[in-house]
Amino acid sequence: MRISSSIYRLLFAISLLAPLAHAQGIGISPAVINQKFKPGQSFSVDITLSNTTNTPMLMHGLTSDLWFDGKTNERTLPSPGSTPRSAANWVEFVPKQVMVPAQSRALVKVVVTPQRAVSGGYYTALFFESVPELAGTAPDTKQSIFMNFRIGSFLLLTAEGTESFKVDISDYKVVPPDASHTMSAEFTVDNQSNTHIFPRVQLAVLNNKKKVVGKADGDWIRFMPSQKKVFAVNYPGDLPAGNYDALLTIVHEGGKIVTRDIPFTVEAAR
Repeated sequence: MRISSSIYRLLFAISLLAPLAHAQGIGISPAVINQKFKPGQSFSVDITLSNTTNTPMLMHGLTSDLWFDGKTNERTLPSPGSTPRSAANWVEFVPKQVMVPAQSRALVKVVVTPQRAVSGGYYTALFFESVPELAGTAPDTKQSIFMNFRIGSFLLLTAEGTESFKVDISDYKVVPPDASHTMSAEFTVDNQSNTHIFPRVQLAVLNNKKKVVGKADGDWIRFMPSQKKVFAVNYPGDLPAGNYDALLTIVHEGGKIVTRDIPFTVEAAR
């Protein structure tokens, strides 16, 4: 919440990871755009804004950078042009403002003009923000409270033919199940590529006769260039006491497949 001399303004941001993002009856689609481009050549993508309220909504477009915190790995949305692979200043909204009718939709064209001397991945968040409207008064100060909504999607761009993939996968570890935890397999992914990746992980659990007794798939996780984090996949099934192997198969962009066989033991319950 930001406070001025006479106005309280409340800004509500939304999660951008769902297939269709929503904020108080305002929706956007797609929520994530993953597209290749040719350096120096403009292109456009279409954004659909939907309004399920009974009030027309005037929205205007703006951008921020899309990056991550190197310590916490949390997503960050810094100011445009402040991160090393920003595409925020390449974007123009057509139109810059759009009225989304009540119980209807509106189309916005996002024109992207990339620079010529680029390679790898570039990123921005595309936001649409409504005009502040009076929502009431603060009970303690009687000052006016204005509310507006911000909704948006992620734009993930890759310069076609310039991708360089280098992914280091290390620190494999299996945590056997016990009375309070299911089995999990963990490892560290270090994306040294010049673009983002979406690793896909499959886990097979083999008994001491090398027979598959369980399978599990990990979630798709986006890794930005230079991002490093621990990845985990859980197997929720029961495993009797005994010796096992966790067979991990990891597929990532660039056609790379990594397989690791990690032995582990499930202790008998005491």
